[in-house]
Amino acid sequence: MDQQPSIDDECFTEAVRWHARLRDADDTVRRAHAAWLSLDPRHALAMAEVESLHAQLDEPVRAMCAPPRPRRMPRRRLAVAAVAAAIMLTGLVVIHQRDAHDAVTAVGETREVQLTDGTQVTLNTNSAIDVEIDGAGRHVRLVRGEAFFRVAHDASRPFTVRTDSGEARVLGTVFDVRVDENRTRVGVVEGRVAVHGGTDDTLTLLAGDAATLDTQGTHAAPPGDADTLSAWTRGQLVFYRAPLSQVMDELGRYRRGGIWVRGSALRDHPISGAFDIRDPDKALEAVVASLGLRQSRVGPLLTVVY
Repeated sequence: MDQQPSIDDECFTEAVRWHARLRDADDTVRRAHAAWLSLDPRHALAMAEVESLHAQLDEPVRAMCAPPRPRRMPRRRLAVAAVAAAIMLTGLVVIHQRDAHDAVTAVGETREVQLTDGTQVTLNTNSAIDVEIDGAGRHVRLVRGEAFFRVAHDASRPFTVRTDSGEARVLGTVFDVRVDENRTRVGVVEGRVAVHGGTDDTLTLLAGDAATLDTQGTHAAPPGDADTLSAWTRGQLVFYRAPLSQVMDELGRYRRGGIWVRGSALRDHPISGAFDIRDPDKALEAVVASLGLRQSRVGPLLTVVY
């Protein structure tokens, strides 16, 4: 099998420059970029790495696994990555917008909320809900993030949680709902929950069941996903053979700034373990050390793992 060509510092830096030029590019610049890509297969690989890094910037522990062979990044390459981050941060405007929702949490914060019907809601990091409770029904909209519900039983008023990609409906139960970019995940701890995604097909979940809701419908999750989904309420993140990039993304939800894993092979390396999210920086250090890797802070918004 042919090995993937390596990307040198000059190639990586040139890709950073092209990425910056393409922001407001006209047809002439785009044709020049296409010509540059065709000159060397490494150019496309370098662009893919730069775009991966930029994606991290756009979204302001015990590892039970066999460590991969350490892949040290030369000091020069790390410096290039730092320059890349600095270039891509140029012109970045952060707008602080006051949340107008009924209950919110900041990054790294959790919060207990009691609704007027007696339902207990625990909001996970960077989450927001809107609540509407009256004589006819009880409705919560999960605007972003994740929430754990202990619903007060009321047979006359079903309790509904809505997101952009689905709905969960119960009378009285304990369950977790999480909103990701294009999907909603629901895990049931006690009782029963009826869920549906973008279609009319409804799936009834029992204790221990989980499902994913999206515009295509409702999809049952593998056994054990419900417990994994709600592990954050016990101060943990739990993974089984998850890509290292996914583990870093999850840890990143609990701390300010993104975490970027350098190199596609390393990003795909499977990780199993339980990670303490009460101190995400310490958890990150433990993961990095257990795999024989390194991390470097690039300004306040990015940590590079390599």
